Amino acid sequence: MKKSRILASFLALTMAVAALTACGGGSSAPAATTAAPATTAAAAETKAAETEAPAAEAAAPAGEVVTLRFAGSSPESSPAYGESERFIERCKEESGGTLNIEFYPYNQLGDAAQVYEEVIMGTIDMGLLNPQETITPLAAIGKIPGTAFSSEEFEKVFGPGSYCDEVTNKALADVGITCFGTSFGGITGIATNKEATAPADPSVPKDVLVRSPASTAYTSAIKAIGFDATPMAYSEIYTSMQTGIVNGYGGGMPHTVIASFSDLVKYYYDYNVVPESLCTMINTKVYNSLTPEQQEIIARNFKLLVQESYVDFLTNEEDCKDQLREMGIEVIEFSEEERAAMAEAVRTTSWAELESVFGKEFFDGLRASMGL
Repeated sequence: MKKSRILASFLALTMAVAALTACGGGSSAPAATTAAPATTAAAAETKAAETEAPAAEAAAPAGEVVTLRFAGSSPESSPAYGESERFIERCKEESGGTLNIEFYPYNQLGDAAQVYEEVIMGTIDMGLLNPQETITPLAAIGKIPGTAFSSEEFEKVFGPGSYCDEVTNKALADVGITCFGTSFGGITGIATNKEATAPADPSVPKDVLVRSPASTAYTSAIKAIGFDATPMAYSEIYTSMQTGIVNGYGGGMPHTVIASFSDLVKYYYDYNVVPESLCTMINTKVYNSLTPEQQEIIARNFKLLVQESYVDFLTNEEDCKDQLREMGIEVIEFSEEERAAMAEAVRTTSWAELESVFGKEFFDGLRASMGL
């Protein structure tokens, strides 16, 4: 990325921060198409009942120190890690130390599904996390492939006030979570130890088997561009590549190769097909128990985190790709025309499959919001 573009994004960020307004679900959001598991649904009903009372009635006394647990899923090499640290430090400083937020990064408190369910229940207070499509499908739309191929496109589709922002916020509110926006963590590619056949042509089988996250969105996208895919937990990737069970993995970015797989990967295909998004979230009952001042500090700094995420990616991703090249890993990039062909393939095949998960009503709204 050119430095002038990064500077322009930073200036835009500075102006945007001053004008940040509250995020909330809109009436245009479609209803969820897949029911949450019984235990989660029950927790959500309890949560809704508990939060009907005005927030002020349950608020902590002014000046009382509140300790909150903040969960993250990103490695230290990810911009999201630093964004989370800055958020926590700002909240502590601006609250005069009354917001004591403990940081548990990189899945320290459990896998993605477990941590998300615990935020719903309130046993984990808050985080920068992936909503799980098996629990709340319409909160997980930030990972639908073919929606964005750059940070600029992501901000248009998922930024404050957008159709997708309203859908996400409503889906999270329905299970007792307050959301202040979806941050941008990059767009995933595919890392392999075997060269793919005709990597730029989605119609040609790649003759490469890769791991996919256990998500229909990821699996359908990986298959749409010509790879064979098998669902697998992130923790199993290294051994599976090492033993030849798979030839690589999807659902990662250059910084994940650097963090965990640089000794196994030979090729990184910079497809930019599936966005990596993380929702800012806090359990609604926990949020309502805070003082109005503490609530305002958390809301403002979560929104600032989202705005900063668009800028952070611009420098981090290019730096990481340069590091991969220095390690001897071949980075394969694609032209705008090639990306357009991939987008068409994904939107034609993957989106049709994903209607069963997210609903036709949602996709009709998505297409309209994107002008497709």
